[in-house]
This record gives sequence, C-alpha cells and structure tokens, in this order.
Amino acid sequence: RGGNTQTHSTHTHTQSPAFLVLCPRLFGWLLGFRSTTTTTTQEMVESSVSTTAAAATACSRESSESFHNNNDDDNTNRKAACRPCSTLDPSFLLDTSVLRDRLAHELPLWSLVWNEYDNKNCDNTNKNTTTAIPQLERTFVAKNFVQALRALHALGAVAEAQQHHPDLHLTDYRTVRLVVWTHKLRGVTENDLTLASLLDATLASDPDYYSPKWLREHPEAVMAHLSSSSLSLS
Repeated sequence: RGGNTQTHSTHTHTQSPAFLVLCPRLFGWLLGFRSTTTTTTQEMVESSVSTTAAAATACSRESSESFHNNNDDDNTNRKAACRPCSTLDPSFLLDTSVLRDRLAHELPLWSLVWNEYDNKNCDNTNKNTTTAIPQLERTFVAKNFVQALRALHALGAVAEAQQHHPDLHLTDYRTVRLVVWTHKLRGVTENDLTLASLLDATLASDPDYYSPKWLREHPEAVMAHLSSSSLSLS
C-alpha cells in the first residue's frame, strides 16, 4: 500500500509543472490575439469613417462654392447648396402637390410623410396639441453595422457643411432612415429637396454602403448618383 501511494505521488509531481507552464502561455496567447484583433478592427473602422467623412465634406464644399458662384436670379437649375435658414419665411414652404411631383421626377427614393409633433415650442398655438408636419423620408439597408456608421458619418458631414440637418435614425443594427424637413418652418422647402439630392449623391458614390440584396431591389439608388451629381455641381 505504501508503494502505491509513492507511485501516485510521483506521477502527480511529474505532470503538474508541465500543466502550470502551459496554462499561462496559452492564456497569454489568447489574450494577445484578442487584443491585436480588437485593435486592428478599431483602426479599420476609425480610418474608414475618417476618410469617408473628409471626402463627403470636400464634395459638399465644392457644391456650396458652385452655388455661390451662380447668379441667384437663375432658376433654371436647382440650387447646389441650402439657403441660410435665417432668410426663410412661410412663403418658402412647398405645396403638397408640387412636392409629390418633384419627388416622382427628381428624388424617386424619397417619399412624402406626415409625422406628429407637439406644439410646446410654438407661438400662438395650444401647447397641449400636436400638429402633423410634412417631411421627406428615405430608408435603406446598409451592408452591415460598420457600413451603416460610415454612411451616417458621411451624411452628417454633408449636412454640417450645408448647415441644414436631417433626422438620422439607425435601427435593427443596419437599417438607416433619413428624415429631412425645415425645422424652423415646420414643413418642406427647396432646402430640403437640395439636401436630399446631396445625400443621395453621397450614398450612391460608394455602393459599399448598401446591402447587396437591397441594392439589387433598388438599382435607382446608384443611378441617383449621376442625376444628383449633375444637379449639385451644375
């Protein structure tokens, strides 16, 4: 009985050091691999977003310069940049029938919708009521979460350059919804059509934003790049 005990003790003694040496090395390798992978992914996303946003800003700046170089009295082409909101009054609001016609011929990816908003910040209105406000809306499915974020950054850069800001929504991790309207006038103006055109051109300039399946079902999303670009730079 004593011999068996000694043999068992010797076997345990010879195996323990190998196990103790292996575990730290294995854990160290796993932790190092995970850290390297995470860092690489973060760098790729940050670099991609930064490049896209910079390109979108440059594109929007060119459009803005083109607008300022045009004669303000020339109405044959749509304006390439948004008019400052401080210069707008209710006379700039577009009629519903006009909007439907413009969307059908110029912005087929967009639709006219009405959303309810409360009147707490409105003058001469019952603060406890709501008003249905017309807006332009467009939805698309991005390739994945990272591409959805890239798209939002690029669209945000265009909006900031134009100083006209849409409502941006990201749901189901890659479904993007854009809502464009003139907040000051609580309706749709020429500014909104101009911004929608610029957003279309930004998205169409890089088809990688889109889910391949969604793009096959909406080929006009890429074709919009040609028409929107010609309008914004004319």
